[in-house]
Amino acid sequence: MAKVALLIGVSEYEPGLNALPAAVQDVEAMHRVLHNSEMGGFADKDITVLKNPQPQQVRNAIYNLFSNRKRDDLVLFYFSGHGIKDEKGKLYLSTRATRKQNGKLVKPSSIPASVLHESINDSRSQRQVIILDCCYSGAIATGMTAKDDGSIDLQEHLGGRGRAILTSSSSTQYSFEQEGSELSIYTRYLVEGINTGAADTDGDGQISIDELHEYASEKVRETSPAMTPKFYPMEEGYKILLAKSHQDDPKLQYRKEVELRAKGNRGAFSVSGLRILELKRNELKLSQEEANIIQNEVLKPYREYEHKCYQYEQNLIEQAEKQFPFNRIIEKDIKDLQRYLGLRNEDVADIEERVLASKQELINKQLNKQQPEKVTQKLEVQNQVIIEVDKESVKNQTALQVKEPEIEVPASETVDKNLITRIFKSKRNVITGIIVVTVFGVLGFGILSPRNYFVSNINSDGTNENEKINQNPQVKSVSYNIETILDKVPEIKHASRLRKLKRRIDQKINQNWQNRQSINQDLSYRVITAGDGAILSYLPLNESAQKYINQTPINKILYQSNNQTKITNEPVAQFRVNFLKSGIVKVNPWIGYIYKNPDLLGTQITDDNQIQKLEKKLQDNILKNSEDTDIYTRNLKYRIAVTEDGIIADYEPLNNHAFDNFRKTPLPKIFSQIPKSEIVNSINEKPLAHYQIRFFRNSSNRRLKIEPWQGY
Repeated sequence: MAKVALLIGVSEYEPGLNALPAAVQDVEAMHRVLHNSEMGGFADKDITVLKNPQPQQVRNAIYNLFSNRKRDDLVLFYFSGHGIKDEKGKLYLSTRATRKQNGKLVKPSSIPASVLHESINDSRSQRQVIILDCCYSGAIATGMTAKDDGSIDLQEHLGGRGRAILTSSSSTQYSFEQEGSELSIYTRYLVEGINTGAADTDGDGQISIDELHEYASEKVRETSPAMTPKFYPMEEGYKILLAKSHQDDPKLQYRKEVELRAKGNRGAFSVSGLRILELKRNELKLSQEEANIIQNEVLKPYREYEHKCYQYEQNLIEQAEKQFPFNRIIEKDIKDLQRYLGLRNEDVADIEERVLASKQELINKQLNKQQPEKVTQKLEVQNQVIIEVDKESVKNQTALQVKEPEIEVPASETVDKNLITRIFKSKRNVITGIIVVTVFGVLGFGILSPRNYFVSNINSDGTNENEKINQNPQVKSVSYNIETILDKVPEIKHASRLRKLKRRIDQKINQNWQNRQSINQDLSYRVITAGDGAILSYLPLNESAQKYINQTPINKILYQSNNQTKITNEPVAQFRVNFLKSGIVKVNPWIGYIYKNPDLLGTQITDDNQIQKLEKKLQDNILKNSEDTDIYTRNLKYRIAVTEDGIIADYEPLNNHAFDNFRKTPLPKIFSQIPKSEIVNSINEKPLAHYQIRFFRNSSNRRLKIEPWQGY
């Protein structure tokens, strides 16, 4: 039984095709792990490596690889380079001579897939592995180079029995090599899986081809979620054994423990997880340096993903500063960048919400400042209730220090139902019902934060004293003692409020952190904020954080005041802020309240069958009331509660765009069909089933998704 391989890498091309520097390095890396007797076990004489070959060299090598083989021989064909299709959609593999003329492929300069196909079918070998690190839609992006062109059905072109075909992505996706990276993304993790033994997922000491692909594809998705490598096994092809692993290797055992601890939270180790890793390191007698190397290798795809998200966010911020709202050309460019970075819609949804909502909020505030001081907000409720909120009365409540709940009125067309419900349920107003509210004029009312309510720092002109203080260069930032603050004031622990604060803090820090490349290690801080997101105090959590505090924007944006008592009546929140050496900021609640569900309305329905039936009924109801012309520019997300009869009894927008576009959804129409008495009874008396609903933007194939509520 022989093991033979042909490895082809094409990095250099004629004008008209992009160079792919990583392709040649890909074949060198594959050669190292296949030739190693402790890994692939291929004899050196049985591995043919072609770097930037001419067409005839490739034809001869393919023929020699597959001809005169025995049934038990293992034959491996690997290609890294451009995949190109002609005008009829036929697949060609590129060579050093490959070129295009007037935009069309010069066919003799490339290798048609039919040459490979014929050799595969003519071979007697029943164990054939085909690996193509190329894909079939061309593109070029800054810092990345697309490796493909077209759309190909691989099973049609390379199908057959007793073989396995592995590809770096599907036929409609991009496969990239990243600038600054030695290897292509997919090949990097194929090599890593063999080199470390981590691809041996069942621990039997052998790495089968399906295990190797699964390991590599999972790693690819961690760094580029939109890339989906494909695996096409024929007959028993998925069980072909390609390499060996040593399960008793301490480094491999430690790596698997690190993988386990990192996987659950996208590379963020819990305190307990770190302790387990330390105990495991001591047990396996690994040095700290060896452990750090393994951890960095495991965390690398997560960090690359974070960096891609950061690139996308920075681009969005810069574009919004230059022009907002976006026109269609800009939106297309942003969408293309997302695709080039390998990010899905769900990966960028929170980024878009955070950046674009804050930009819209800034525009609204600028408009509000142009309006007169004395205003009345008229909030029209579905039950025909009109609420009038006079700003002067708010100031009177401030002077009396009446501790009402925080009231936040978004400067948008619609207002959170829970917000108005809180107003109704105050000591002077108890109104029960589903309330759909429209703000007819937000003319200076702005945000009624706890600071406005029970802190005497609102000036006669309605501006915040803190803003004026910040303009005074003689006033220095003051960091109050954390424990002193927590002893004197209540702490914000409600999940929805913490989520809003998290977005504000994240945005404020990112906007003010200019010298991101100035730190070479991670910095961690415990931060106290006011109800409006102002940072009141911080505590360094590691030695580096204390040393490099001035390399962060914390002192720059720290709350400034001449009078510490001005914050003593205000609720505060605690966050952990991490500045990563990769240039990423992570903001999370200090104790994790954000993961705890706030109280939901009514008794919850928990029977799975009933939940499924009500979900179908809810979906039918929404689709029945939808129009074909319903198009949303952003993804909208809501929590919806329904009764056992299918009546919608409660709703809550879960992102800013859901606030702004509520009236564009079918939900108001559905509410208008429900008698008021049924709404009231639904809330007060009947158990409810809760769901998350998403309306997708500009999607003709998938416009609505409903799933059982899993919490905030």
